[in-house]
Amino acid sequence: MAKSTTSYDLRAKQLSLPFMESKSFEYSAGSFRRSEAVQEAVRTALKGCLLSREEIADEMSRLLGEEITKNHIANWAAESKNGWRMPLEYTAAFSMITNDNKVIKAAFEGSGISVLDDGEMALYEIGRAVEEKRESDNRLKENRNRLNTLRIQGKI
Repeated sequence: MAKSTTSYDLRAKQLSLPFMESKSFEYSAGSFRRSEAVQEAVRTALKGCLLSREEIADEMSRLLGEEITKNHIANWAAESKNGWRMPLEYTAAFSMITNDNKVIKAAFEGSGISVLDDGEMALYEIGRAVEEKRESDNRLKENRNRLNTLRIQGKI
C-alpha cells in the first residue's frame, strides 16, 4: 500500500538552507545550558512565595488540568535531582502562582529573547512611544526647515 500524506501529517521537514548558515553554529556546544539557572530560579521563586508547595501544586493542577504534586515541585527544585526539569508549558502557571517570572527569564537568558512582565512591558511601550515622538519631531523639524527655505527662495 502506498504512503499518502494527509493534512494532519505533521512530520518534520528538511530545512532549505544549509545547516552551516544557522546562527546556532556561532555558539559552542553547551553554551545554552540553562538547567542550573532554571533550577535556581525555581528554588528562589518557591522561597519568595507565601504559598506552600502543596498549595502551589494544587493551583497548578487546577490551571493546567494535569495532576501536579508536591513531589513534582520538590523534584524540580532539588539540587540532587538533575534529571527532573519543569516542562516549559508549566512555567506560565508556575510564574503566575508564585508571582515570579524568573524561571522563564532564566530559560531564555542569553538567547536574544526577552521576557517582560506587565510593568516592564508598560515601560517598554512608554520608551517606544518616546522614541517614535522623537523621530516624528525630527521629521517635522526637517519639513519646517524645507518650508522656510522654499519661502526664502520665493517659491511659496
